[in-house]
Amino acid sequence: MAAYRSAARLFPGCHLANLFIGMEYLRMNNLQTAIDFFKQAKEICPNDPLIFNEIGVCFYKLKDYDQAQENLGIAMSFCKDTNSQTYESVLLNLAHCHRKNKEYESAVSLYEQCLSINSGQASTLAALGFTLHQMGEVQEALNYYHKAHFINGEDSMLETLVQKAMEDIHDFPIDESYFKM
Repeated sequence: MAAYRSAARLFPGCHLANLFIGMEYLRMNNLQTAIDFFKQAKEICPNDPLIFNEIGVCFYKLKDYDQAQENLGIAMSFCKDTNSQTYESVLLNLAHCHRKNKEYESAVSLYEQCLSINSGQASTLAALGFTLHQMGEVQEALNYYHKAHFINGEDSMLETLVQKAMEDIHDFPIDESYFKM
């Protein structure tokens, strides 16, 4: 933090120091202070998608999913490279917001876009599986859980989701075509 504060003082026209200070406060879950630093960074550079992504994450943690979606939408509009890590991060965070707002179809679409950028991301596969599970598509959810488990076999949360899906599969009708070769 001291280095970032020195950088902010030495380079007053650069927004990155304030952005990184805000990210540190976000990491420590000091959300209001984080938002204050993100606003300072936004005053210096109003079109950096990373700033709006981080503001969206703050609102997500505050359970204000509509405000989070709004800021993440702004971040999307500023993303130039649709194959960048920033773009993927914004997509993923936006998908989480849609899932929390029970906009499952939109969330699935956004998770699939994330996977088109980086198909080997276990957390995205698990999130997509969880969304499908919430939609009652348990067999498809299990498919994504297993893909995520193949990539990251030591995730205890994923094991819990697989176990829950196995219990829930009895509550939903089985699609016989799933078993045909």
